[in-house]
Amino acid sequence: MLPSKQTTDSFYVAKETHGNNKVWVVRQNGKFVTAFRKRNEANLWIYHREK
Repeated sequence: MLPSKQTTDSFYVAKETHGNNKVWVVRQNGKFVTAFRKRNEANLWIYHREK
């Protein structure tokens, strides 16, 4: 993974390649949770999840 990680408690967002697409992946404790096309969508998902 690239150093573009953004830490928020146990969730983190990183840009990864899945198939032929680069997506923003949300992981919790190192396990894949979900993926988004835009970083903002991933951050909003985490925000709502932790609320």
